[in-house]
Amino acid sequence: MSERCILFADVVGSTALYEKLGDAEAKYAVERCLKRAQMSIAHFGGRTVKNVGDGLLADFPEAGAAVAAACQMQQRIADLPPVAGQKLTLRIGFHSGEVIDEAGDIFGDSVNLAARLADVARAGQIIASAATLRRLPALTLQSVRALPAVMVKGKTEPVPVCEVIWHEEGGLTLVAGDTQPRQVTGARLTLHYESTVRELDAYAPSLTIGRDKGCGLVVHDPRASRVHAAIERRGDKFMLIDQSTNGTWLSREGEVEVKLSREEAPLLGRGRISLGHPAAATHACITFISE
Repeated sequence: MSERCILFADVVGSTALYEKLGDAEAKYAVERCLKRAQMSIAHFGGRTVKNVGDGLLADFPEAGAAVAAACQMQQRIADLPPVAGQKLTLRIGFHSGEVIDEAGDIFGDSVNLAARLADVARAGQIIASAATLRRLPALTLQSVRALPAVMVKGKTEPVPVCEVIWHEEGGLTLVAGDTQPRQVTGARLTLHYESTVRELDAYAPSLTIGRDKGCGLVVHDPRASRVHAAIERRGDKFMLIDQSTNGTWLSREGEVEVKLSREEAPLLGRGRISLGHPAAATHACITFISE
């Protein structure tokens, strides 16, 4: 087992093209898109594992390279002219996790999840698990948009996801491959759990919490759900969102502890978060400081 960032890219619009042009010409157009995608994968140190229908499976040693490659892939395909009046685009999904590598192919739950996220993406969209983006040491993008959690096949609870904005949209422009740190302004939240520290801000706006290894903050408590809760930055504050079976207890400094059950509440000042039972019943609380 090894940890990789797995990326699926699928050509959108190929079905209509096959009907319009026939197999030979449509196949050539699709292969041209995939070759451009493979160039981006190789440029950022990734590996094309195999073609899958009108798409491909790739893996990267780390998520930052996958983000940069996905952005460049989208731009390369967007630059292509329409074929017989049909514009081809990509939908991309990626997720980081452990994989089984056998004879050059990769298998496992992480591969399946990346494929499901590609299925969720619309034409021209890049969807990543929120847990994957939380692992980036420095974001290689100027805009990551938190999306509502999605239900995917094989998962019992919604998967928190983000969209990587790779083109100019609403005054925001992504610069693929930019690794320079940016000045962080606005609200900041710091979380402490055992020896783990997580910080959220404008460039790292959300986090998942739970027992699943793919969560941005992994907790070791049997009463916690696999994906127990999420934290999202909204304007100048951070919201705690319970997604669990047993509930989430929140105690803010100077206030009475409250239980959230499929509810949300702002994280203000200092306080504690306990998963599945009140803070008094466990020593494994998450402490937070909101600035």
